[in-house]
Amino acid sequence: MLESSIQESTFQVKTVRGKLEHYIGRVQKQLYANERKLSSRLDELESELEKQVDQQIDRPDNASALNELTSRLDELFSRLDELSSRVDGLGNSSGPAAETALPRDCSDLPAHSPSGVYRLALGLPGIHSQPAVQAFCDLERDGGGWTVIQRRALIKPLLGFNRGWAEYKTGFGQPHGEFWWGLENMFQMTGPTDRQYELRVNLADSKGNRRHAIYGHFRVDNEANGYRLSIGNYTGDAGDSLMYHNDCMFSTPDKDQDMAKRIHCGRKFRTGWWYRACQSANLNGQHRYNRQTKYRRTTWNKWPGVNYYIPEVEMKIRPIKTILSETTAR
Repeated sequence: MLESSIQESTFQVKTVRGKLEHYIGRVQKQLYANERKLSSRLDELESELEKQVDQQIDRPDNASALNELTSRLDELFSRLDELSSRVDGLGNSSGPAAETALPRDCSDLPAHSPSGVYRLALGLPGIHSQPAVQAFCDLERDGGGWTVIQRRALIKPLLGFNRGWAEYKTGFGQPHGEFWWGLENMFQMTGPTDRQYELRVNLADSKGNRRHAIYGHFRVDNEANGYRLSIGNYTGDAGDSLMYHNDCMFSTPDKDQDMAKRIHCGRKFRTGWWYRACQSANLNGQHRYNRQTKYRRTTWNKWPGVNYYIPEVEMKIRPIKTILSETTAR
């Protein structure tokens, strides 16, 4: 009975905490937007007053009006200087207040924001173990709100994914082209337990056929635990090729953490991935084709088939908002 009461209290505390973080984030974004609107309005007023001053200078009979306008202009300049300092502080400060003003993930951006590159403060508000990072936000397709964590495409020059642990940890590539966002970023975003993330994988073959896979649960553990993958709740039309890799640590050509006893999967396939023994899917495979790379290419075994090359891939994540609304309604 006591244990049940403790669990219920813990649940209620987490619910209240989630609601507070949600509303604090909304207030912070609104304040930031208001600062920008006020700054723009003050710029307009400054320009208008300067025009009026210029007009009054040519009229000696309006000396009192000119003095009044000059006084108002001085006051306006003072307000502009103060506002400029506040806005600069929001944009340039590296302290906790500045980082908290940034969105945690792309779903926190204001409605109708365009897709593109944004700065994110990963993790719980006010608790950030790393500086703000850049991410490509897909805010228009597939319902929007997505933080893109990987992209493969035939964009020249082709980006090589045969890289070591250090680069897979921090990320590489360009957000508008091919890239890997970084394992540490994935952990920082999905690690806090107040938000559950879903993963969407978009696939396209060389003939233009498209499929997708959605996993209602997606989380990446910390580096000490090998950036272990936790995934589940598949839906979609591409087939479930990723569940085979659930609970697997990440391996690279220079770091063997797979479950194969006699094979170093990262070295064999020359790329980083959550290998088991070895793969049912590998979205970091090679683009080039020859006898040596035939079995090292980007694949999703359930579609169209085993070792079938998939040139276009996109992996993106977002929190499942319904969890917050459902828990707060109880």
